[in-house]
Amino acid sequence: MSGIVITIGITSIICIGIALTVYLQARERAKIEKIRRITMLNERMINLQRLLSDLPPQYLNNALRLLIAQQSLITAKDLFQLKPTKRIRSYLDHSAEQLKSFQEAGPAPKAVPITDEAQAREARELLQILYTFLHRLHRTNAIDDKQAKQYIGHVGYLAHKSKADVYAMRGEQAQAANKIRSAIHAYHNAVESLGAVSSHPEAVANLEDYRTRIKKLTKIAEANNQRVKEEAQKKIENSSEWEEYLEEDKRDPYKDYD
Repeated sequence: MSGIVITIGITSIICIGIALTVYLQARERAKIEKIRRITMLNERMINLQRLLSDLPPQYLNNALRLLIAQQSLITAKDLFQLKPTKRIRSYLDHSAEQLKSFQEAGPAPKAVPITDEAQAREARELLQILYTFLHRLHRTNAIDDKQAKQYIGHVGYLAHKSKADVYAMRGEQAQAANKIRSAIHAYHNAVESLGAVSSHPEAVANLEDYRTRIKKLTKIAEANNQRVKEEAQKKIENSSEWEEYLEEDKRDPYKDYD
């Protein structure tokens, strides 16, 4: 009888040990998962705020700006539930105020000119973040197929427009410096940059604008060329050497050979 009791006791101890081990492992996994989720949500919050603050405002239409602000608030709430600190609370309050200001539909934010390739590259990096984020929303059914197609297509257009903006700015600078041929070349590059998204409604308007500028600048260049030719011809005709040559040419061509 005592042997059975001992066996039961040993078995109980083993079972308790196994159960305790499983419990501790489960608790450790839950702790790791919580840390992982906090890290993920924190990174998402930072990226969403970067999109709203660092991406040139002309690259976000009202629908996208509202969507990002809404997701920022949702992310802040999820993060606060996992980690209710003062810092996260400030994220939450800021996101709520942000969303409210966008919903009130105030004046459109002032455009920030893209003047060099470094700015365009940073804009494309942020657009890549937005592109990835939209795909995640689509996978989780936070946006439907129609919205996903609309938003993702618009982001693709913006990525190409960031390149076109640089060339357009170079064109404006060249025109201001009276370098007409350089300006025409820059606008041609802007047109080529939008070639892959030429069917996008906003790209259509951009392309029409660039081509109109090219036509106007081409007329200016042709007029300049004509003026230069006329001035050169006039200079030649007014040259004393030219007059002397004509006078010499009037002499008898056979006189020197008599």
